[in-house]
Amino acid sequence: MIIIPDSNILISALINNKGNEFKILAHTGNSITFKVPSFLISEIDNKVAIISRLTLSAPAAITVNIQVLLNHIIVVSDDDMPDEIVKKAQNLLLNIDINDTAFVALAMLYNGLLWTGDLKLLRGLRRKGFTQIITTKDLENIIKGL
Repeated sequence: MIIIPDSNILISALINNKGNEFKILAHTGNSITFKVPSFLISEIDNKVAIISRLTLSAPAAITVNIQVLLNHIIVVSDDDMPDEIVKKAQNLLLNIDINDTAFVALAMLYNGLLWTGDLKLLRGLRRKGFTQIITTKDLENIIKGL
């Protein structure tokens, strides 16, 4: 099974390394493959100082947690996403959040599930008939069934 965690999932995991998101990303077995778009790595790196302040942790500790998570995640280059899939994702995201295009495109490309905590995105995509989207609770239930 392929799961596409979005930005807010990874940031939540880094803010709370004892929380469900971190545990799922760092400790899920081989039955789940996590994939993220390559831009997410620089986005996360740019937030290390903010996460450090929020968690009262040293930036080095946040960087270690990023590496722990990346050991369980496949990073997909933008070049690996066909233009037609990106355009479909963009059209689907009109009036929702165009910034989530790469995540939706990856879910479409790999027939995976987009994992998000963004309720606006979740509700907006579901209203448009996109069913390849789940919450942390949904994923926890899926993992229990594996």
